[in-house]
Amino acid sequence: MERCDFCSVMAIIRKYISERYEINQVDLVYKLFESFMDDDDNVFFCFDNGLVCRWFKGLAKISPHITRYYLENRHLLSGDIEFNILPMLYDSAMATNEIHDLLVQDPTISDEIKGIFAKGYPCKDDCEKANYISVILIFAMERNFVKRDANTKRLLTSGSLSPIVREYVFNSEVPEPCSHFCGRKTEIKEIRRSLNKHGKLFVQGIPGIGKSEVAKAYAKQYRKDYTNAMYISYSGSLKNDIADLDFADDFDDTATIDDRFRKHNRFLRSLKEDTLIIIDNFNIVAIDEDVLSVVLQYRCHVLFTTRSRFDEYHSYTMEELPDESLLGLMGEYYSKSAEYQSILIEIIQTVHRHTFAVELSARLLETGILEPQDLLDKFRKEKVGIDDDNTIGVMKDGKNAKATYYDHIHTLFALYKLSISETYVMRNLSLAPLSGMPSKLFATWLNLKNMNDINALIEKGFVQLHTGRIIALHPMIQEVALKETEPSFTNCTPLVRSLEFICLCEGYDFPFNHQLIGMIMSVIKLIQKDDKENYMVFLQSVFSHLQRYVYIEEMRIVLSEMSNSLNDKALATERNRAILLDCQTALETDPQRMIELGEKAVSIISEITSDNAQLAANLYGNLSTHYKYSGNLEKAKSNMEKSIQIIQEYNCTWNHSIIAQFINFATLLSDTGENQRAYSMLLTLSKELQQRSMNNTMDQALIHMKLGAISLALGDVLQAHTHYKNAVTIYEAIYEDDPVKMEAIYLEIKEDFNKIGFSFQRQMIS
Repeated sequence: MERCDFCSVMAIIRKYISERYEINQVDLVYKLFESFMDDDDNVFFCFDNGLVCRWFKGLAKISPHITRYYLENRHLLSGDIEFNILPMLYDSAMATNEIHDLLVQDPTISDEIKGIFAKGYPCKDDCEKANYISVILIFAMERNFVKRDANTKRLLTSGSLSPIVREYVFNSEVPEPCSHFCGRKTEIKEIRRSLNKHGKLFVQGIPGIGKSEVAKAYAKQYRKDYTNAMYISYSGSLKNDIADLDFADDFDDTATIDDRFRKHNRFLRSLKEDTLIIIDNFNIVAIDEDVLSVVLQYRCHVLFTTRSRFDEYHSYTMEELPDESLLGLMGEYYSKSAEYQSILIEIIQTVHRHTFAVELSARLLETGILEPQDLLDKFRKEKVGIDDDNTIGVMKDGKNAKATYYDHIHTLFALYKLSISETYVMRNLSLAPLSGMPSKLFATWLNLKNMNDINALIEKGFVQLHTGRIIALHPMIQEVALKETEPSFTNCTPLVRSLEFICLCEGYDFPFNHQLIGMIMSVIKLIQKDDKENYMVFLQSVFSHLQRYVYIEEMRIVLSEMSNSLNDKALATERNRAILLDCQTALETDPQRMIELGEKAVSIISEITSDNAQLAANLYGNLSTHYKYSGNLEKAKSNMEKSIQIIQEYNCTWNHSIIAQFINFATLLSDTGENQRAYSMLLTLSKELQQRSMNNTMDQALIHMKLGAISLALGDVLQAHTHYKNAVTIYEAIYEDDPVKMEAIYLEIKEDFNKIGFSFQRQMIS
């Protein structure tokens, strides 16, 4: 029988959601847990799409933060269900009945508990339904979690149809088109005809004409004809975009981008013609994208939207909408459109029937800042009226020789006269990747006290709100905002410091890492470097984060920036030159070359002082790693001993980097057969962390994992169990919202036991 858990209860609720409400599962969770999200203590709590998918599929336990909140505030969940969920159901009574049957028929629930819940059933009105559903839902979240089968086996089946991707890939759902999407029936039919005939199609056209919305509308209109529809917002690298897809069995944290790309690409190649992949904002020329030729070999349908020209491929150029369609669009945003139709038609023609400019014009008129005639006069003063010489077109590189529509957007941007705080938001959001950022996460990075300015910019049309409360700028608005607000290292200090802080939190897995790295690279590419010294510190901080996640191309870009910065004599200090050499070793594959660079980095430090002791210790520790990699364990040991000596002599501040040196030394001792000495060192280190109130950290968990492995090597299985149990206790607290990480940890422990011939059983550890 079906188990009564969060997964099964939500499956029933989703089954009864009316066709009128095409709601994404992340937005559904926001509605369900609205009280939790509105609580001041959770004001910047974000839902990750991949994790929400796992909740709905029974692959992960609902966040304990949410469960604890509603155990203390049961009535709030009832209110959220009554006012947010039940109105979306076409038969809430039948949904309540099925949830009741789910509870009654679950053999793992006692008759006593069923009897207690039965007091609230049957339900007479929506209030009682909400109360009853909330009680069962809280019980389902609170009870012991039993993981469902991921059903990945069906992906291996052969046949004429593709496997169901939503069972396997958790962050590729196609967004809904704009609620005011209009026209384009001819274009959608042409896309259908071309994809059926050729399989691949580039929809090209000027920025802001609605290409992305047409692609989303196409996916919606023909969704019943496709087994799968996937969506990728192009970041500038197809390899990274494919590697960053969230697959159900992505457990290996050490996998490089190349490893993940190979694995994910192998799966995508298996998809057949009944699968659609949309690659949005593919604004690049073919020669600059190495992986394009790979994607074009896929058997499935692939639809690109681009402002560049791809005439050498199968392409379709979108043109402007007719006046009547655009007038209807203005009517969606401007309540007095019927009174000013003739003037609005002139505005539409003056902005060259540019869809995005028309929309922003209507939003501006609705605010009452200007009357229609005043706005028309403003546009005419641009001296870019209807002129055959100023035809808008796309070029090979996606840029336009006479892109008059940018003048219109600049004019509209200026007319709004944004407040200082709104300008601050726009300046920083112009650095975000086009795929967007979780709104609350972005607000946290900017140290905003509330979401008011972001919400105001959404109302004005400058900021777009996507599925899952993701905010982003339209590509045209991003370019205009960059020019108008001039983001620099000094006027974006809170954002830069937030990014730097996360990168320095080693031993912590940031849940929105893809967005983080996208923002980092945008800062490097787009921001004005008016504080070169702090910019160098920023580069050094983010490099270690990129190295940890093996973003090779991004590491090369950062190294290039660091090297160029050293052309400034004021920045060419011993410290910066040594760090650059140390970072360069990360991109080397030849052990001898790594040693040469490491030795040179160490030699640059002319004298070890209290100011550079920690850097020197790290340099010797890294040099030890290079020697170990080359097989020279004696040299590895001597350099690591030098590192530890410096740490102890200069009483270096305890942080993750210093702790890592001790762990690495113990690992080296274990590798050279000195297990007892390694065990004693780690045990002393563990006690030291406990005394420094660092007992529940990732470092302490890693120490216990190492102690467990060494205990097994020494033949003390009982002691190994104790250390692994301590490690798991810490990891479960850290990763309580990330079951994928915990699964990888359990697998690592299991493999350690298998190496010595013992069978590992999870209940012995947890």
